[in-house]
Amino acid sequence: MKAIEESEAAGEEIDVALYNKVGDLALRQGRVPDAITYFECAVEHYATSGLFNNAIALCNKILRNAPGRVNVHFTLGRISARKGLRGDAARNFLEYATRMQQEGRVEEGIRALAEILDIMPELNDVRAMVEALAARSGVALPRRRSPLRADRVPTPESTPALREQKSQDLIFLDIDYG
Repeated sequence: MKAIEESEAAGEEIDVALYNKVGDLALRQGRVPDAITYFECAVEHYATSGLFNNAIALCNKILRNAPGRVNVHFTLGRISARKGLRGDAARNFLEYATRMQQEGRVEEGIRALAEILDIMPELNDVRAMVEALAARSGVALPRRRSPLRADRVPTPESTPALREQKSQDLIFLDIDYG
């Protein structure tokens, strides 16, 4: 912990793995809140560095040790979406939205549902449900970051260049097992 504090004070770059190690040490000593703080710092660094698997693993570690950390579901949803794990992202955003609604923070829950629509714009029935819920609750939905519509998503069948690129990416191995 002292190494982290000294590095932070000197304005130096901190080895992200150190946050995880210090968090593990704090966890072994029974200092769960301290451990979670270190793990969350590591998650932030891993996510901004594009090391999504490490960030996801740490988020899961946080949830195992502090299941009440609702904000971790939102973070995990965003990281999963950036990694392309749409199902995991949706599951975490839904969990976050459900817990927010249970806490009476409906607006925050609706914003999480809007995140699902950003990563899965083809879910028109879910969009209608979220828009109706937002209207009933008096919540203005945030403007979508991605103007992509499901009917305009290029597919390999619809785009010859994508189809050609896909076939060039394939590697065939001739393996003789005899």
